[in-house]
Amino acid sequence: MVFRSSWWKRQIEWALPDWDTLPEGFADYKFVPDRNMEPVRVIVEKQYASVPDYCTGPMTSLVVVSKNFKLLVEKYESGMHWFIPIELTKANGEVWEGTHFIFKVGCFVKDGIVLEKSHVKAKYYEGVLLRYATTSTTPRIMWKASQVGKRHIWSDEKLKDVIAVSDAFFEALKCLDVSGFRSLESRLDADFGP
Repeated sequence: MVFRSSWWKRQIEWALPDWDTLPEGFADYKFVPDRNMEPVRVIVEKQYASVPDYCTGPMTSLVVVSKNFKLLVEKYESGMHWFIPIELTKANGEVWEGTHFIFKVGCFVKDGIVLEKSHVKAKYYEGVLLRYATTSTTPRIMWKASQVGKRHIWSDEKLKDVIAVSDAFFEALKCLDVSGFRSLESRLDADFGP
């Protein structure tokens, strides 16, 4: 049986001092940044011993990852995802550059979730499917293998705030001792046969 693991984010208190200068739609899940985008200034508002390798960014739709996490993603799926550099100012005034990035998933599968076997429900407005929502704080998700294919990192276009990873990528994360995420059970329907 193959397991896929989704991970959730650890909260840090941040500020975006230059929010009004960011490109339109910057916080949208499907925003595609320029590959040469200048670093985004981010301020950590409280003193932390360290910033995790994976955590919620300055807005809940933004994920911040470390350089180690970025390198692992690029090893598995080079050029498929987006990393926006950040200039991180810690509460003590120390400035870090090149250590963390805003991570934007580049692989969204269409109709990738087996709803009747997942802790996910459809959300409609005036009869139109808008998005999916999880029905548990620790949701189990069954993915359609036909939609996921050989991807290592993906989200469903209707459940963009859940990022799923392959077994191989998850094992590599554990070997790197990456901090800030917790795994949740997620499987492919092909693991259960017809």
